[in-house]
Amino acid sequence: MSIRWPEAVLRGRKLTVYSALASKSPVWNPVIGHLLKDFNAVSKKHGLGLQLTAAGQAPKEDGGADIAINTATGKISLTFPGADPVAEQFDASRLHGRTLLLSRRGRMLKVFVFLPAKPLINTPSGQRPVGAKVLTLIALHELVHACGLEDEDHGTSGLFQASPSVDVGDTAISDRARVQPKLDRYMPPYVLDDDTVEALKNLWTP
Repeated sequence: MSIRWPEAVLRGRKLTVYSALASKSPVWNPVIGHLLKDFNAVSKKHGLGLQLTAAGQAPKEDGGADIAINTATGKISLTFPGADPVAEQFDASRLHGRTLLLSRRGRMLKVFVFLPAKPLINTPSGQRPVGAKVLTLIALHELVHACGLEDEDHGTSGLFQASPSVDVGDTAISDRARVQPKLDRYMPPYVLDDDTVEALKNLWTP
C-alpha cells in the first residue's frame, strides 16, 4: 500500500534530501555526490516530473528535509516525534537498503533511508565490496520507496525490482545489475518498469 505526501508537496513535485554520509562513509561518498542527479535523470526519462534537491538540515518535526539518508550496521533505531519508534536488525553486508516511511493521518510525514554500511558481493575468490554501479542502484531503489511506494509495490524489472539480479565483474567497477533476470540488458542506464512508472504518476497526482 503506497503512502501519499501532503498535497502541497505533491503540487510542488519536489522532495528535499539530507545526507548524513559525507563524514563517515567512504563506501558511499562517491555515489552520494551524483545520486540526486541520477534520480532526476530517471524521473525525466520516464516523464515523472519529480525532482530531488539537496537540503542542509536533517528532518525535524517542524521542518528540515523531507528525506534523510544514512548508513546502518547491525541495527536500525529511530525515534521521531509523532511516529512510533523503530528498532530492527539490519544486515549491513546485503545488497539492499531499508526505507522507513513515517506517516500521520494517512499522509507522509518524513522518510528515513538506511543504506548498508558495507555491501558485499560473492565472487569466485570470496566476498568483496560491490562496485559503484550497483551501489547507485541500491540507493536509487530506496529513493523510489521514499516517493511513497512500499515493498508490495515492487516492479518486475528495472531498478525497483525486489531483488535485482547482479552479475559480478572481474573488478568492482565491472559489477552490474540486469534490467530483468535472464535478460542480457544491464544498468546503467537506470530504468523503471511501466507498472512502477504508472504507480508513481498516480501517487503524485494532486
